[in-house]
Amino acid sequence: MPNEEIMKRVAELLASNKFDDEQMVAVAEAVERSKFPVTGVDVCTHGICIDIGIEGGLTDFDLTELVDVATGPIRSIEIFPEGIVLDDRTRVRLTQAF
Repeated sequence: MPNEEIMKRVAELLASNKFDDEQMVAVAEAVERSKFPVTGVDVCTHGICIDIGIEGGLTDFDLTELVDVATGPIRSIEIFPEGIVLDDRTRVRLTQAF
């Protein structure tokens, strides 16, 4: 998904919640800084969740490259192997506090 489309969806999502402009800018910057493709952004109970899609399995990426504490403290990291037969795709969800 193109960055412009993600940014538009993030803006719509955050506008419907009580986040101030500074927090919205922080989320947009976190999505822009991501080294991996961002596949989704959602408001979670502990802040904001950023979904990242990665080609390959758990051994094909370094988890420290995904974490960006500049946006806010990390509350949780969830890793979902998406390949059923082959370990060929992984989704990582970072939950960050604001």
